[in-house]
Amino acid sequence: MSTKNLLLLFFFPITLFIMNSCDDTQLAKDADGRWEGTFRIKDEYGTPQTQKVEYEFKYIEDNLTDGGEFTQTYAIDCEEQEDGINVKYTVKTEIKGTWEVIINDMYLTYNLSSLEVSIENLQCNAPLWLAGGSDAVSEEIRKNVYKSLYDEYETSNDEGYYFAGLEVTDDKLSFETSDIGRMEFERVK
Repeated sequence: MSTKNLLLLFFFPITLFIMNSCDDTQLAKDADGRWEGTFRIKDEYGTPQTQKVEYEFKYIEDNLTDGGEFTQTYAIDCEEQEDGINVKYTVKTEIKGTWEVIINDMYLTYNLSSLEVSIENLQCNAPLWLAGGSDAVSEEIRKNVYKSLYDEYETSNDEGYYFAGLEVTDDKLSFETSDIGRMEFERVK
């Protein structure tokens, strides 16, 4: 093999890496800002839910990563039925962390100690005093949601969770998730 071919084999992967790194930097800069989307999904029991999701990505100029810090906020309208009792409520969550773009994928690392969960608009067709009152019911739901989300975010951190195929065009940001599919957000001005 000639010296010229050896040099090409050596420099070609480096050139690809540098070109991709420039794309990642621009993509990370373009993602900076607040984004929101509303999604209608079904939970694990097939019950329809509406999720309002908001991300705020803060790009931090840094020569080590193409990313920065984020805040993720969810508002999920839930409805549960058991033994003829209907319960409706809204779960609001917020968590912070860091993000980085690597080869057009967005990797998130959650700061578990920043997780906050609240329950709002609790409605029930049974007397809430049977379960200790609305505050007790709300607190029980909050604890269950908190534990579930904490475990989910902890697993995501351990497994290196990411959104695939990040795209930012004008006022739209989109990416692919493993559970919901392609999600699209609009920039909040």
